Amino acid sequence: MRADGLGVQTTVRVRRWRRYGADRAFVVDSCGSHLGSVDLTSGEVDLVEPEHDGQVRHAVQVYLRADLDEVLVPQQRAPLDGFSPGDEQILRQWLGAPIMLGGPSHVFRTVRAQLERLAEDGWTVVHQVPLGLQGSSCPHLVVGPPGVFTVRRVGRVGAQVEVDGAVLRIDGAPVTMLRDAVFEARRIRTLLVGDAPCRLHVRPVLAVTGDLTTTGASFGPLVVPACDVDTILHNLDRTLLPAERLALSRVVRRESTWWA
Repeated sequence: MRADGLGVQTTVRVRRWRRYGADRAFVVDSCGSHLGSVDLTSGEVDLVEPEHDGQVRHAVQVYLRADLDEVLVPQQRAPLDGFSPGDEQILRQWLGAPIMLGGPSHVFRTVRAQLERLAEDGWTVVHQVPLGLQGSSCPHLVVGPPGVFTVRRVGRVGAQVEVDGAVLRIDGAPVTMLRDAVFEARRIRTLLVGDAPCRLHVRPVLAVTGDLTTTGASFGPLVVPACDVDTILHNLDRTLLPAERLALSRVVRRESTWWA
């Protein structure tokens, strides 16, 4: 119990991920759920929810001061403005300005909310899965009767998104997100089953925010409107047996799968 009688004080954990030249700190709560991560090279902050911004920044600040491989930090509920001037200056020097509501994180939360509707139907939904490739993370990983899917948001409100075979364009400019999504799904599959012979297929999904136009079948990934991603996944044909789905759900929720 806390001395002030307010109950058990929860903590968050900060763990560093340094591989392939990347350097990223991941922050998880006491239940193992990811709150976000910080690229310690560029200062980029990746949040599961915008309201985690202050907590993630504070936890990483404490971690950097401790100079340890892993630290536990009491959960901080005060906003960034609640820090002392000295602490705030250090935070901003390391991590830059906080992400504001209404930016990409606000749209990102909408995709997360859509996928959480699948969880209500018994799907397994995991967010911010750490990957070994350049310290990146997979925003969403879902397991359900139709199989295993990685989900990543692309575009923005008002953007013109066009899919033409192996080419994805945003506002007329070609981007590499189709290819990147395929590589990400392959990496997830490798972490799940390694080199063992297995019929498991991890399918990448791009959830589009903006006006989506399809002039040709997409190359590999399933490209869908973000607002319909849960319905489309739910309606796909079933490919997993109940026992396979249960086993995969346990594996994706096991921390050692991603941190080994």
